Amino acid sequence: LLLCCLFLSPLTLALMGSKVLLGTLVVVLVGAVAPSLAQIGAHCPQEQVSGYFGNLHAVRVRNRNAHDTTWWNDLQQRFCVELDHYRTGTEVHAYASDEAIKLLPTQMDVEVERLPDLSSVWTSHLRSISEQYAGRLVPLGQYHNYEALTNFLTDIAARFPDITRKFTIGTSVAGRELWGMRISKNPDMNELEPEFKYVGNMHGDETVGREMLVYLIDHLTNNYATDARVQWLVDNTDIFIVPSMNPDGFEHGRRTNDHGYDLNRNFPDQFISVHNPQPETTAIINWSNAHHFVLSANLHGGSLVCNYPW
Repeated sequence: LLLCCLFLSPLTLALMGSKVLLGTLVVVLVGAVAPSLAQIGAHCPQEQVSGYFGNLHAVRVRNRNAHDTTWWNDLQQRFCVELDHYRTGTEVHAYASDEAIKLLPTQMDVEVERLPDLSSVWTSHLRSISEQYAGRLVPLGQYHNYEALTNFLTDIAARFPDITRKFTIGTSVAGRELWGMRISKNPDMNELEPEFKYVGNMHGDETVGREMLVYLIDHLTNNYATDARVQWLVDNTDIFIVPSMNPDGFEHGRRTNDHGYDLNRNFPDQFISVHNPQPETTAIINWSNAHHFVLSANLHGGSLVCNYPW
């Protein structure tokens, strides 16, 4: 079970181009797991199907039986298939393991088709950006890989030392820093101000939220001296932004971290613990426990969804 909470506030969320989107889409991600690690075809270990059954592949699954109304549940619970956002009564896009791809046509009335692997195209694109801007800051409007994101945050911290602090909450599986930026009038002090937490790129292939947070950092810092609303926000709140929770997945153009875990299924809830907590998940939990965030946003991509906890 995944619980997502939505709140709205007057805090500026992001600047895209010349337009400012006011209001905050706040998603408190609690996450959850399933208690069983039974064999495939019996019950799916929803804590992390890819970590248990191997790497996942993007697939299209078509149901031949139009009268079957439970086939979605069978895909998820029996074969550990993660459904993507595209779903109809007879067709879904999903992520499935090699084992599931082989078994599905033999145990369900479905057709399974592998979708093109775009990860190599993505990594090539990132490489071309790095080569184009070698030794220079990658400008807004281009995707920032790990090196470019690191350079961007370092540059912001150097140019705005009075209102920013670059920090890290831990490292990824591959040893990449989980960089963050603190933006506040007195970034070295714990004042009586509301603390806001923004996290992007939990799924490595959901990249827009990561860039939105880059834009937000750029907007808040570069407009602090000239925009009264931005100045008020920075002077009266303590803003923490982690643009990428899954830098390894981003670099490879895939959903999971480098252990093959979907980090969105790796958080405990109030009833069940996680069997294999990942370093990225643990870093977010420890960081969150060390602060008193009053609102949080976790930016995902792929669909327009608002989930309320009530």
